[in-house]
Amino acid sequence: MQKICIDLGYGYTKGLADNGRSIIFPSIVGPGYKRDMAAALGERTKIDAGNLNVTINDQGIDNEYFIGELARRESRTASYVFDDNKISHPSTKALLATATAMLAEEDEDILLVTGLPLEYFREQKEQFERFLNDFNVEITLHGSHKSIKRQITFAHSLVWPQAAGAAYDILKRRSDLITKKGSLVGVIDIGHKTTDFIVFEMGEKMSVVQALSGTIKTGISVLHNYLEQEYAIRGKGILKSTDAEQLILAGGKKLIFGKEQDFSASIKKGAEEVARHIKDAIITRWDYRIEDFPAVFLAGGGANLLHQHLTDIHPYVYVAEDTQFANVNGFMKVGELYLKKQTHG
Repeated sequence: MQKICIDLGYGYTKGLADNGRSIIFPSIVGPGYKRDMAAALGERTKIDAGNLNVTINDQGIDNEYFIGELARRESRTASYVFDDNKISHPSTKALLATATAMLAEEDEDILLVTGLPLEYFREQKEQFERFLNDFNVEITLHGSHKSIKRQITFAHSLVWPQAAGAAYDILKRRSDLITKKGSLVGVIDIGHKTTDFIVFEMGEKMSVVQALSGTIKTGISVLHNYLEQEYAIRGKGILKSTDAEQLILAGGKKLIFGKEQDFSASIKKGAEEVARHIKDAIITRWDYRIEDFPAVFLAGGGANLLHQHLTDIHPYVYVAEDTQFANVNGFMKVGELYLKKQTHG
């Protein structure tokens, strides 16, 4: 049985398979259409993370989508999924099926390990498990010279708290921390819409400290909103939320009517505000135990961007290795342990 691990983030979808494949693309979905002009100009479009044009057949009904970077470029109505409960949203099926089809070997049963933000995990775990157990869609990945058709179902599925996946990956890489009995290890998983923070106490086995763990409904999308406002104030028109991330990745530089404009100061100011909100919320929970932490780790897509603004939360604040994939790397360990237990009892 193959293991597929997928983090359906509000900002990016990340995936990892035990065959060595990995994928990351923006969690943006828009209506698809036939790109006749590209074909007429002789453009060859291959199937990869930058060119995800899919058709989803769900219960006999076909819907075509552009996913990720292609949706940002080509769909006027492309958007992120911001529902607190994404399970019933059609875009969730499209993102999950697309990531799975890009990662999985054909004709082999799949163990899927995925996650939910901590706050939603408590409320939605059972519903999400039912959704995954009943998942059965046909997906066609379109390229200019060939298409790939797959039926996506999951033989088994595990739903895990997202920040816990990142914590497992960090502790696997930093085994020295596990030997510090009685100490606490804190992980702050900075995502697009939410920021999870989770604390484990080291002992004979790792134990989550629920009183020191939770979800803050603040993430990089707040910075996106700030940039959209700054863009409008400076009289530059409307900056779509799906383009705000591109502005950040470009270091704040953007050509407008052929002239380069610099929004780097706005990015810095907005990042400071997001970090301040996260820091204030976490310190309120951690302050009476902060001396018990040998280190605090930042994970997720916002870790590198906010690191410099969160260094005063603790004397030792580190960005996790392979930070955007920290959760799926941890999910892979969860999948390995699950299959080992199934095999050996």
